[in-house]
Amino acid sequence: MSVALDTDEPLGHICDACGSGLPTQGWHVPYQQMGYYNGFTDNLDVLLSEEEPKYWFLCHDCIVKFLTLFPRLGEFLDQGEHPCDAEAPCCSWAWKLAEDGTLLVANADGWVAKSK
Repeated sequence: MSVALDTDEPLGHICDACGSGLPTQGWHVPYQQMGYYNGFTDNLDVLLSEEEPKYWFLCHDCIVKFLTLFPRLGEFLDQGEHPCDAEAPCCSWAWKLAEDGTLLVANADGWVAKSK
């Protein structure tokens, strides 16, 4: 269960996986809604509206670890999922705008222009 903090952390939550502050590139995952009746997370109580869905809050670094551990799931994401203004990409799913307005996406060599 996520712990709401009375701090300046974005969204007022911490990462449920590592306990760090949740950056703007985090995920808010409704894990009970991902299940099904008699599934890993049985969502019958949610479907019957007897219970509010529960969520996981994941920080950027834990998402990268998750997608590295399960690379096939990362294939469902497009290049350029979130902004990154750093000199080098923070991860394989980052994007930024070049000074001339070109959309750059991360790859193994750094920043490259996104192909159409």
